[in-house]
Amino acid sequence: MSIIREYAEYRKNKKTKREKQYHDFYHVPILAAQYKKKYIRALDKNSDAEEQVSKVRSTVDSCQLVIIETAKAINESQKMVESLIIQKQDAENKVKQAEEMINELHEGQKFWSGFDNSQLPTALKATQALIEVIQKHERKSNTNIAQAVNNENEFVKLFKLALYQYAEAENYAESRWGNSQVEFNCAKCKNNQKPKPLWFWKRKSME
Repeated sequence: MSIIREYAEYRKNKKTKREKQYHDFYHVPILAAQYKKKYIRALDKNSDAEEQVSKVRSTVDSCQLVIIETAKAINESQKMVESLIIQKQDAENKVKQAEEMINELHEGQKFWSGFDNSQLPTALKATQALIEVIQKHERKSNTNIAQAVNNENEFVKLFKLALYQYAEAENYAESRWGNSQVEFNCAKCKNNQKPKPLWFWKRKSME
C-alpha cells in the first residue's frame, strides 16, 4: 500500500509540474502544444494512479473487514471449544460420580446379601427350635408357653445372637454408607426416590 501511495504522490507532483509548465508557456505557441501533451499525459497517469490507490484501499478495507470477521469467528470458536471442554469435564465428573455411586450400591448390596446368607443358618436354627418348643407345648397342655420358652436357653441364645448380629450389621452399614446420597426413579411407582441409605441397601438386597 505504501508503494502505491508513493507512486500516486509522484504522479500528482508530476501532474502539478506539467500543469505549471503548460500555464507558464501557454502564450508561446510552439512550446504550448508540447507542454499541453505532457500535461495531458501526466493528468491521465495521475488519474490512473489515483484509481489504483482507490482500488487498493478498497481491497485493503475488504481484507481488514475479513480479518475482523475471521478474528470474531476464531474468538467464538475458542469460546465454544472452552465451553465444550467444560461440558466434557462436567460429563466426565458426573460419569465418575455415577460410577462411584454404582460401586457404593454394589458394595452395599454385597454386604447385606452376605449378611443375610451368613445369618440364615442361625435364623433357621432358631426357628426350628421355636417350632420344637411349640410342638412340646401342644403335647403338654399344662405347660405354660412363656415358661417353656424361658427354659429353652439354647433357643433364647440363638435369637439373641441373631438380633445382636443384625444390630451390628446396621451399625456398620450406617457408619459405612450412612452419608451416601442415593437418588433414583422407582420402576414401580415411576417417582423420584431419595430413601435413607441404610434401608436402601437392605431393600435392594431383599428384592
